Amino acid sequence: MLADATTDAANAAAGALAIYVIVGLALYFLPTIVALSRHYRGSGSVIVINLLLGWTLIGWIVALAMAFGSNQRETQVVVYAQGSGYPSATPAPATHMSPDGRFWWDGTAWRDSTASAPPTAPRSADGAYWWDGAAWRAMPVAAIAAPLTDLAPADS
Repeated sequence: MLADATTDAANAAAGALAIYVIVGLALYFLPTIVALSRHYRGSGSVIVINLLLGWTLIGWIVALAMAFGSNQRETQVVVYAQGSGYPSATPAPATHMSPDGRFWWDGTAWRDSTASAPPTAPRSADGAYWWDGAAWRAMPVAAIAAPLTDLAPADS
C-alpha cells in the first residue's frame, strides 16, 4: 500500500513536470507561433532569432515584435504625365540609339537626334519631348517648327 502511494505521487509529479515543460516551450516559441499563424512574410527570421536568441529576454522580445510587425509589402507608385503615351499597355517600337546617344537608326541610315526625332517615338502631351527608350529628349527645333510650315497659304 505504501508502494502504491509513492507510485501515485511520482506519476503526479511526472504529469505536472510534463505540463510545465509543454507550457514553457509554448511560451518560449510564442513569437514563432504568432509569426506562423499570421503567415508573416519574415517568419524565417523570427524563427531563427527565437531559436538562437530567445533564451535572452531581449532576443525573445525582438522576435515577438517582429512577429507582430507589419505584414504589408512595400509599394512603389510611379506617376506619368497624362497623355505622355509612355509606358502603355502596348509598348511603342524601340528606338535604336547609338551608344553615345547622338544618333537614332531609321532602318536604313543613322539620323542626328538633335536634328530630327523618330516618327514612331512616343511624344509628351505638349509635344516638346520624345522618348528614346531610356530617357525623354527635347524635340529638335526643326521638328517643332515643321508643323507651322504646313499652315502657310498654298498660293504664296
